[in-house]
Amino acid sequence: MERYEEAIGLFKTAVDIESIDLWSHLGLVVAYSQIGQFEMAQTEVDTVYEIDPEFSLDEIEKYESSIEPEFDKEKYWDVLRKAGLN
Repeated sequence: MERYEEAIGLFKTAVDIESIDLWSHLGLVVAYSQIGQFEMAQTEVDTVYEIDPEFSLDEIEKYESSIEPEFDKEKYWDVLRKAGLN
């Protein structure tokens, strides 16, 4: 079951605690995109690039080993790409 609204609340709490938490902002991009809030997703994309102007999805592939085996990386990478991240 995909609970994006709940995820948004959790990611926002994480961002309130640590505003430069890149992973939480990426989570917000995905969650907002999945529920059709594309303007909010774009705001988070902008924030990702403010935090790390050199950000690229290819760069974070090195962290792939820390992702759960059931995680459908390509599904989320596709959402991130459509939201404007490269």
